[in-house]
Amino acid sequence: MKKPSSVVFLFVLFILQIDAQQDDDIINIKLNTPQYYEETKGGLIFIPNPIKIWPENNSVAPFDSILYELALQDDLQFRKSIDISEQYCKEIPEGLKILLKKESDSLIIKISKHDNYFLKNDIRLSYHADSAKKWKNKNLPDNLFPRIDIIYPYFLENKIEYKTCELFFLPFVDGVTFNDSRFYELPLNVFISKMRNAKFQNNTISIIKNNLANSDIVGLELNVIDSLGNYHGDGYVNGIKYKRNYRLNDSIYINNQYYKLTEINENWDNVHLQLLTDVNKETPLLANILLEKVNPFFTEKKNFIVIDFWGTWCSPCIATLPKLRELYNLYNDRYEFVSVCFDRADNLDKAKTIFEENDIQWPQIFDESNNESITVKLGITTFPTYMLIDHKGQILLKNGGLPGYENLENYMKK
Repeated sequence: MKKPSSVVFLFVLFILQIDAQQDDDIINIKLNTPQYYEETKGGLIFIPNPIKIWPENNSVAPFDSILYELALQDDLQFRKSIDISEQYCKEIPEGLKILLKKESDSLIIKISKHDNYFLKNDIRLSYHADSAKKWKNKNLPDNLFPRIDIIYPYFLENKIEYKTCELFFLPFVDGVTFNDSRFYELPLNVFISKMRNAKFQNNTISIIKNNLANSDIVGLELNVIDSLGNYHGDGYVNGIKYKRNYRLNDSIYINNQYYKLTEINENWDNVHLQLLTDVNKETPLLANILLEKVNPFFTEKKNFIVIDFWGTWCSPCIATLPKLRELYNLYNDRYEFVSVCFDRADNLDKAKTIFEENDIQWPQIFDESNNESITVKLGITTFPTYMLIDHKGQILLKNGGLPGYENLENYMKK
């Protein structure tokens, strides 16, 4: 009779140790804090402002140091312009000062108390200079860029509050152009976000807060990354609404089930999801501003229109045109296609040329890129974006990028 007792004990211990625990319809998920840059998901990368170069009297190499300044409170200048005391103005830093320096064959990142009065200790990171020149965001070595926590003074509601900033300092340049070639020798990117990750049903849930100055609830975002590494994007697929950035109390669809993000605890080590059993699925309608433009393309045989949002400046949009043409050739007996080119007015001829070169036969609406454009008013920010509507203006599918094309293809195959 002793063996069954051991089995029961081990089973109970296993239940206590799992990350996701469920109490009725509330699921408590343990969050993990990224220790190195490769563990982060989403978030923002900033390029600090170079404010000083040594030696100062030489506009070209040799030089050995650059002092950067990273603004950590975006509305600092506005806050300094309002009625606050001169004492506060002196205590509020313009930003975090970061020194990059060459020492022999090493590249040194130094954040010192001398330049940042609020630091308790100097921070120093060292990398091999030649290796740093080869790094790109997609080929960075693991366990080399640690999270650095800095307690920074913010001016909030007419007083100074010290808050912890979680930063990753990345000494490489990727897709950025500088006016001064010396910045390529000592480049710096900084990843700024308060972030926690968790595994849930073979998906990764990433909790992100980009604005570090306000409360932990304000500006909170949740990203969902599936088992293939694809992020949920803004769109509608099979009557289900997806978002790139979810907020508190949003419905989230994961593995054929709806959940709601209800709470993240004060220490940011647990998040609560509520299992939803009754979700109102309302099919969204296309805004009249675009519906009026595409209505003439509906016919008795074609009750559906595929709308392709693209631009001449968008390489992935152009690269996908041949695939889109194949879909058109297969299904144009039931589906009409219309492209909306979001671009500058002087690129109209270029858009026509691209269509001719790719043998595109369907009509194109040119949408000049300004605040009055259809694309801006519809909130389209990912290109290409594919939208499928019926003659009532109901949006049956809306999705961007390669996943958007794949979802469109799968829908049309039905």
